[in-house]
Amino acid sequence: MSWNAVSALLDEWDRSRREVVALLSRIRRAELEGGEPGDESRPRGILIHVLRSGYGYAGWICDCLGFPKPERRVDPKVLSGRADFERGFEDVRDYYLRALEPLEDAHLENGPGQIPAHFKSRWGEDYGIEQMLEHAICHHLRHRRQLERMPIFEDR
Repeated sequence: MSWNAVSALLDEWDRSRREVVALLSRIRRAELEGGEPGDESRPRGILIHVLRSGYGYAGWICDCLGFPKPERRVDPKVLSGRADFERGFEDVRDYYLRALEPLEDAHLENGPGQIPAHFKSRWGEDYGIEQMLEHAICHHLRHRRQLERMPIFEDR
């Protein structure tokens, strides 16, 4: 059994998660409170979306591969304020790593010359497990960049 590829993808996912978390200390408090949780034009809504997606990607992989899903301890839709979001990003990390603990490199590939299995994503596109892990990394990167470009920081 090998976990080299899986370990690399999980490490990079966590690195990209930490890059989003690092922004929290600089975002003005008012930007992390109030407003509609689903309003993705505001930082709070973006962060809720990022957290919900993290749970969703790991849950989708569990569903595809028949892994048990761990319990979520945080409901992202009710988070408001820096401490809540920090707690939310810790919980999504714990959930993601617990959910994907049984994942091995073999789940990312098929036999020689075969294309890895693909599954229908929740938004209707076909994804392999490795592609979904990569998508989860890029999701953090895209939304980190989105937040960095907004006028929401205390030091601006």
